[in-house]
Amino acid sequence: MAILQVKDLSKSFATVHALKGVSFTVRSGAVVGLIGPNGAGKTTLIKCILRLIRYEQGRIFLNGQPLSSRKELAAQISYIPEQPVYYEELTVEENLNLYAMLSGTPRREFAEKKAMLVDRLDMAEYLKKLPDQLSKGNKQKLMIAMAFLKRFQLLLADEPFSGLDPVMIRRLKDLFLAVKKEEKTVLLSTHLLDLAQTVCDDYIFLDHGAILAAGSREEILRAAGASGKEEFSLEEAYLKLLARGENP
Repeated sequence: MAILQVKDLSKSFATVHALKGVSFTVRSGAVVGLIGPNGAGKTTLIKCILRLIRYEQGRIFLNGQPLSSRKELAAQISYIPEQPVYYEELTVEENLNLYAMLSGTPRREFAEKKAMLVDRLDMAEYLKKLPDQLSKGNKQKLMIAMAFLKRFQLLLADEPFSGLDPVMIRRLKDLFLAVKKEEKTVLLSTHLLDLAQTVCDDYIFLDHGAILAAGSREEILRAAGASGKEEFSLEEAYLKLLARGENP
């Protein structure tokens, strides 16, 4: 069953066509990699889904229903932004508390999630600090904790590994896999295919605002011209598809 469907989505900024009739489906209970180089349109696509920016053409469906209001988004989608967003005058702990309250997380559930996330993300020593006092990696951990404090069916994660060390990358991947076990869904945007392969079930390859291929690893390989599953790697398939897109 599909949790998210995007059909013929187009978005332009002045003369730049950021998205060109993008269509794809994200199935429920999967970790899906939205893969593409910098400038491919990944962040624009995520912001269109979140209704943070307007798009000129296309339709977006959540659980089979047209996505038409921010209220629907708030009830079902959580978000790890590419750039940290927080209240500068509040401490890390106060930001977490406020976000949980605004997102409607029940008090008992919040206490349990907060304790788990603070432990897994090694945030205890930063709770009383202001976010602007933190390193890039620790600001990223704040964004991750805020996203996971909320109840959701779909998590949109835009370059979530940015600034994280190898230990935190592994712990974040474990959090994504835990979401999958709960039959929830992650759409993970990254330009790091080698990292995505360690956690993703399906892939959407995007470049210059257009879909190059989408589906499981086997479907991606077939789209790139492989005659057998082991003919070449997913990375080689990605490079072939990129080259094909640049020289249609």
